[in-house]
Amino acid sequence: MTFNSIAGGSASPRGPVGAGFLFLTVLLGGCGPEVGPEDQAVRMDPSLPSDLDACVPAIPEPEVEELAGGLETPWGLAQAPDGRIFVTERPGRIRVVGDTGLDPEPWATLDTREEAELGLMGIVLSPGFSDDGALYVMGHFLADSEQALPSWITPVVRRVRARLPGHDEGTRFVSHIYRLSRASGGEIERTRIVSSIPAGQLHGGGALAFDPSGALLYSVGDAQMPWSAQDPQRVPGKILRRRSLSGEPGSPPRLPDEIVALGIRNSQGIAVHEASGTVLFIDHGPTGLVPEARRQNRDELNVLTESGNYGWPVESGAMEEARFLNPVVDWSPAVAPAGLAIEGAAADDPNRIVAWVASLRGQALHRVELRRESEGESWRAFCEDRLLEGEYGRLRAVLVGEEGEVYVATSNRDGRGRIREGDDRLLRIRFPGGHLPGGYP
Repeated sequence: MTFNSIAGGSASPRGPVGAGFLFLTVLLGGCGPEVGPEDQAVRMDPSLPSDLDACVPAIPEPEVEELAGGLETPWGLAQAPDGRIFVTERPGRIRVVGDTGLDPEPWATLDTREEAELGLMGIVLSPGFSDDGALYVMGHFLADSEQALPSWITPVVRRVRARLPGHDEGTRFVSHIYRLSRASGGEIERTRIVSSIPAGQLHGGGALAFDPSGALLYSVGDAQMPWSAQDPQRVPGKILRRRSLSGEPGSPPRLPDEIVALGIRNSQGIAVHEASGTVLFIDHGPTGLVPEARRQNRDELNVLTESGNYGWPVESGAMEEARFLNPVVDWSPAVAPAGLAIEGAAADDPNRIVAWVASLRGQALHRVELRRESEGESWRAFCEDRLLEGEYGRLRAVLVGEEGEVYVATSNRDGRGRIREGDDRLLRIRFPGGHLPGGYP
């Protein structure tokens, strides 16, 4: 199946919303519907249920092993064919965990800007990693002008940049995507693949994945500019695709031909189910901020549909709104989904997906089973299990290994958690017999 034919959670066609939006008008009193650009009222009340039953049979008690400790806000995980695990740390380091534990020296470092929710984030191995040894990472940096010019003039420069078409919205921070590989002499070679993605201190996106066609998918948060997510001429609030990986340093993303999906608040995880060609992604719901109409909850697990509009900021979560795609899972109360992986043991079944989601606020590892009747039908969430709930604090990155084991990294040193002795850590979770019995894969 090609990426263009991926089935989504809702079958209704979606058209892009026109450009020229004004910023969200906030009613500070909190009375009545909030109104945004073009008099679009934001949806305040949920209309569809979000609870899922536990899976049957009951999930067996797993074995949990700590592989590494003392990490500093790990964000992304990727496993090499030889079993090594690459870990991104938000301050800008790429670490390697092997058979003997955590390598003391970073595999590579980047001069990322760690601030609020920003830093070094997503990581994915090259499809040809066995031959080229390359990997791709996404991180946040000060915009070039912020580094080169005196501080007193940079606000003026930002305003100018904000008016340039296809540029970085005049933001202080930007995201870049790099291709990294180790040269024969041992030094790290780096090529900038995507440049100057607009970023704010919050809602930085940062997820990376290769789609079934071999193109690179990457998520961009709304950068605290909610209505940009509905504007097809602006980068924030989207999932985008980069087909050419040759690298064009200094070239911002070209719109709108690279938009895969819009109406997204802050997606931090993308994963591909190889048997069906289906792509899933997670999204954070609102957290009570005034520019978001003080809404809360409505975290999402979504099926990615080409040119799909997922509603933000008009709506969040599961709503009866014909213009927008609904999630397959709506978590309310919020769990803050921060990592996503698909279980390989179910990869041979094109009509069944087992997704693992790590949650920050929920402090749990969620196992969600999706099913559909046949190819072309909509996916439906069937059941959900929660593991490690409250045992290790905030959980962010998740990875499923070749033998069915699950790796998860904590995120207690991200400024919002309670730091425990040994944090942050990388955990390996194994089940009896190496897989789940009965109705599980």
